[in-house]
Amino acid sequence: MKANLQLFSRSVGRVHCVGVGGMGMGPLAIYLAQLGLEVSGEDDAINEEMRGQLERGGVAVGPLPADCQLVVHSSAIPKNHATLTAAADRGIRAVRRGEMLAEVTRGGKLAAVCGSHGKTTTTAMLITALRHSGFPAGYVLGGLFADDTSPAAVGENEWIVAEIDESDGTIDRFAPAITVAVNLDWDHPDQYRRAEDLEAAFAALFHRTRGTVLLSDACATSARVCSAGVPPATEQAGPLRYFTFGRTGSFAGEIAREEDGRMTLRLGGKFFASEAEVRASGDFNAANATAALAAAQLMGAAVTAAALGDYPGVRRRQAALTGANELMVVEDYAHHPAEIRALLGSLRQRVASTRAENAGARPAGSAARLIVAFQPHRFSRTAQFKGEFAATLAAADSVHLLDVYGAGEAPLAGGTTADIYAELKRIAPSLPVSYLPGDDAEFFRALAREARGGDLVAFVGAGDIDKKARRWIEVFRQTAMKAKKRDDFVTAVQPALGAEAKLRREEPVGAKTTLRVGGAARIYAEPASVGELRALVAGAKTRGIEVYLFGRGSNLIVPDEGVDGLVVSLAHASWAAFEPRPGGRVWAGAGLRLKNLCGLAAKAGLTGFEFLEGIPGCVGGALRM
Repeated sequence: MKANLQLFSRSVGRVHCVGVGGMGMGPLAIYLAQLGLEVSGEDDAINEEMRGQLERGGVAVGPLPADCQLVVHSSAIPKNHATLTAAADRGIRAVRRGEMLAEVTRGGKLAAVCGSHGKTTTTAMLITALRHSGFPAGYVLGGLFADDTSPAAVGENEWIVAEIDESDGTIDRFAPAITVAVNLDWDHPDQYRRAEDLEAAFAALFHRTRGTVLLSDACATSARVCSAGVPPATEQAGPLRYFTFGRTGSFAGEIAREEDGRMTLRLGGKFFASEAEVRASGDFNAANATAALAAAQLMGAAVTAAALGDYPGVRRRQAALTGANELMVVEDYAHHPAEIRALLGSLRQRVASTRAENAGARPAGSAARLIVAFQPHRFSRTAQFKGEFAATLAAADSVHLLDVYGAGEAPLAGGTTADIYAELKRIAPSLPVSYLPGDDAEFFRALAREARGGDLVAFVGAGDIDKKARRWIEVFRQTAMKAKKRDDFVTAVQPALGAEAKLRREEPVGAKTTLRVGGAARIYAEPASVGELRALVAGAKTRGIEVYLFGRGSNLIVPDEGVDGLVVSLAHASWAAFEPRPGGRVWAGAGLRLKNLCGLAAKAGLTGFEFLEGIPGCVGGALRM
């Protein structure tokens, strides 16, 4: 049933959301629709998962409606956006996403999850724990669950759980009943020029919190900011002020067991339960789960050991993109050095486990590796943290860098991917690092050539790298199919080649040219006879492998990435034969050098070949050209 609500001191029934495909705006639009408002939205890029959630949530995707009364927009939307301009021309008020969230949660008891890293995961875990316990709170997640669970819902009691974001300054609109601060790190230098400015924003939020503040026991900054003016919680009369969570916190939680993507937390301190099963793994998720369970208990939910046993996870948080029998590929939203450091630490443990499992089963020098593809997010953040990004990424075995995802920002000197690349080469000169500006196709090919079974490839960043990751997987699968065809080819053809023939993998062919540049051939062959050449060509044709004939290599440039096919060189002596025939004719092998042809013809008393004396190359190449 559609309804009008009092929003910003006016009656509103029709709302339009700009940037509705975003992880913050989409769930809020669904929540508004569930409140009874008529909601529409627009976005230049909506992924299919979000589109499906919007459709199920009653949010229509389309342009600004004629009867719109209020526009809500993401802070990433520029002020000169056509819809915002049209709304202004029609006298329609426009507010930011954070302002709208604060407005619709003002009348209830808000459990706000905030901080620098892990707030979406912690919010999702809190929502899961409350749902499991039958505690009917409303919620607005800042992302999508990994299953089909709605990212927003109107509750049946006075509580609402929401993730609040400090990035655009709208954090100052909230006065929660409970504030969960997962951690504090300086970020968003475009909004907070100094670390002190960010800390002041959180200190003010802690002071506005009407009930309890939950802080990480591992974050000294959080404790310092909070303790400056907020007293610790006591059992005495009066409102509780702050507790800590973590291994040594007021609400204590640590990993007791961990296996196959699940862990058991040992709980202590003020927890009523003694342990909890969590469908997640790693120290960072253990801290998030401890915070979520503590918040659920403080809200009044009956938290049990199974509260997070069916936690579905959140999209773009260590999301596994490939099946169990394929190359391991994960995608994660991490975009701050501290987040990336925690992520790579967790992934490094997985790689080490893989190495241990496969010890002795892989050839020497082929141990599993951690390969990272990183897309920096915002030029301002890149400029501020390029050194920290480089130091963090140096923990990988190989790094592939992509262009900065600007998120509406203009390019900034010192804030480009090239700056991170330069820092990486300075501090880790032996680390394999590639950066191919503006060329996704070459990036895909380079990464596909490097990755092999057993490796873990991590796509990291908050821009559109999730889409690139999925596109790359298709490229990799195609590359793997080609590799299998090459394996089959080598196995089938090898018996047809004699002892003098050569058949090699990844043979450098650039060095065999006169220019001496370029990469390797995926397969390289030097047949010693016509029969062997016939077997090579026929075998390649059967398997759809392209064949390239290689002569003397004069005036030939081989691509740096090499040649994806079979390169056949007629370098064996049998292809340099010279035989005079009756009637002034000559039988010559395609591998015979033109200079030698000229000399041998002169010795045989034949003329007419003199012009070949100064031309580098061989007979086959000359005929082909």
